[in-house]
Amino acid sequence: MTASGHSATFQPGTELIADRASAAAAVTSCLDQLRRGVLPSDAERQRVDVKEEAGRRGAGGRLLPGGRENTKAADQLADEVASMANTPGGGALIVGIEDRTGDLLGTELDAEWLRHQIYRR
Repeated sequence: MTASGHSATFQPGTELIADRASAAAAVTSCLDQLRRGVLPSDAERQRVDVKEEAGRRGAGGRLLPGGRENTKAADQLADEVASMANTPGGGALIVGIEDRTGDLLGTELDAEWLRHQIYRR
């Protein structure tokens, strides 16, 4: 019963749905800010972290071609996923954004391979 005397309907998963919607809104806001030129350090929020793919820089900071598998990136992102898992309501990682300038670098990582590698770590 609710305070008004009406029966409350139990709906399992409603908190999860609300958390996902909140995380999606935070990602959208962060991406909008990045598109407007806001730097990643200013656009990130508690639930959204922006990362450049580890292992994509060569001598002199030159950007190297991306690949479907990158163990350095998997190691880096596994640590970040652990942090997000401890964030109330979870969070999101945006991969492929240059850390200092916010430039879109992209990533060629295979999502299933990466998911499995993060799980293993």
